[in-house]
Amino acid sequence: MTRRITGAFVAVLFVFLAIVAVPLGVIDTSHIRSDFRQNAVTTAQALASVAEEHLDDRHPGSLPAALAPSIGRGDAVLVRDRAGRVVARLGGSVAPGDDRLVVRVPVGVAGQPAGALVLSRDEGPVEDRVATLWLVLAGAAVLALLIGAVVGRLLGRWIGTPLRSLIGAAGSVGAGDVTSRAETEVGPPQVREVAAAFNEMADRVASLLDAHAAMTADVSHQLRTPLAALRLRLDLMADEVPDDLRPEVLGMISETARLSRLVDGLLAVAIADAAVAAPDSIDLSAVCAERVGSWEPLAAERKVRLELHAGRPCFARVTPGHVEQILDNAFANALDALAAGGSVAVDVATADGQVCVRVADDGPGMPEPLRARAFDRFVTDRRGEGGTGLGLAIVGRLAAADHGEVELLETDGGGLTLLLRLPVAR
Repeated sequence: MTRRITGAFVAVLFVFLAIVAVPLGVIDTSHIRSDFRQNAVTTAQALASVAEEHLDDRHPGSLPAALAPSIGRGDAVLVRDRAGRVVARLGGSVAPGDDRLVVRVPVGVAGQPAGALVLSRDEGPVEDRVATLWLVLAGAAVLALLIGAVVGRLLGRWIGTPLRSLIGAAGSVGAGDVTSRAETEVGPPQVREVAAAFNEMADRVASLLDAHAAMTADVSHQLRTPLAALRLRLDLMADEVPDDLRPEVLGMISETARLSRLVDGLLAVAIADAAVAAPDSIDLSAVCAERVGSWEPLAAERKVRLELHAGRPCFARVTPGHVEQILDNAFANALDALAAGGSVAVDVATADGQVCVRVADDGPGMPEPLRARAFDRFVTDRRGEGGTGLGLAIVGRLAAADHGEVELLETDGGGLTLLLRLPVAR
């Protein structure tokens, strides 16, 4: 921004100088040359008056001595009588040239000339004055542009510094540091007002996040405790009720367990929604290898093959723990959907500035209309088997918190593929 402001300031100043200085130089140059020519004509006329007296007196021999005091340095004078004979020559040749001004005036009254006088004057001094004038104007213009560049840079820094502070604070808040604030003591009043408004907004966001975290903790405690107590009472009751009532009690226990899972899922979604990302550079190949190793025993127990295809390290900018939760949800869903003999393949690669993680299974898959809504809350194809429809909702929110994308695709040959794309760490 500082460079753009400086460049714009200098450009405007350059146009202004071009509009003012160039015409001024042209006008002054014209005046200098006009004065030079007029002075030469006046000198020639004065010399013609002196020459007329000597020609009329028939004493042309004394003419050079009479003209000499009036001739300037570098001038050349030639006087001819009425017959065209040269009667006086002073200062060398009067032949016209590129660097000399030649003036011809009659000697005597109009209509009855006694002769003619030719004055040749060196134009070097006037050209030197013109060159000096343009040099002075150019030097003044360059000096003005330098001063303008300095002023423009100072102006740009005065405006740009608080804006950079505001941009940095906004980026920090977006990255998870809700304590970051913009500078409000420097810069133009309007920029300071924007920075102050941003700081007020950041304070409000921080307070809302704190309130949300406190509410989540309170809800977690207030709901889980009575549910645990209810589950315990139902377990005790199941051992005491008659056999004809036992199925009803077991049904209540099952629904209580499902309610507990639903509460845990809702709290997890709430935490994911309220989480402010604090990303770091993390090797997703290593993360996938660690999670595959953790899930391999369970996969082996269910006779499901779990494979990892990851070569070189692939660093992405993510919040620690987010990718682990996403993989855990993906593995849990895949293992629940697969029968013995199935397989889950995990692939990690970098493409187009993103790290792509694929978790592909060869199970029954999911219909396209359901895949399109799979990341919404309470959407599941296993509702009758205890599913809450919150696992993929958590996955979607965790990916969005790290500026990533996640989608469900159909696996080639049948099955379901979870594709996670996250920004590459620069």
